[in-house]
This record gives sequence, C-alpha cells and structure tokens, in this order.
Amino acid sequence: MKSDTGGESVVATSSLSSPPYTNYGQLSLVLTNTWSEYSFIIESDTTIYNNVRLAKFKFLDDGVYYLDNISIEEVPLNLYFAMAILRQTFPIGHRQ
Repeated sequence: MKSDTGGESVVATSSLSSPPYTNYGQLSLVLTNTWSEYSFIIESDTTIYNNVRLAKFKFLDDGVYYLDNISIEEVPLNLYFAMAILRQTFPIGHRQ
C-alpha cells in the first residue's frame, strides 16, 4: 500500500457489520509514497460466521491511495500462538 505524497493515515479493521459492532482487529498506519507491505491478525468469535467485515479500510486524509495484492487467509491456532510467543520473546525492533 502507498499514497501519492506520503503522510496519509489509514485504519484497517475487522468487525461485526451490525450491533454491537465488535472490533476483532485493527491496524493504524501512516503511509509513505513507496510500496510497503502491512498485515494484521484478527481473532473473532468462532460461533459467528455472518456479518463479519474481514477487512474495512478507513482513509482518514484526502489523497490518492494504492492497494495491491490484498489477501485474507486463515492462520492455524498453533501458528497463531507461536507467533504470539515470538513477539513476546523478540519484540519488534529487537536486535541481537
């Protein structure tokens, strides 16, 4: 994702599309004018299969935005928990 000039804010969310509008995941970011890859993991109620917005993008600033190669995939629970443990062990920005 990128924008023409950079500096524009975007919020990506996954939520119910009807009351109570439960938010299952969110990513807030500020774009640059060069291509960058973003991802976020959501966890929703497994009993709800209808009315879930898997990806909704809120473009908070006027501008031209570019999105490419958007994909949605299921992450197996064992991988989900392994990723959580790695994030605790090696926080983003951690260097050895």
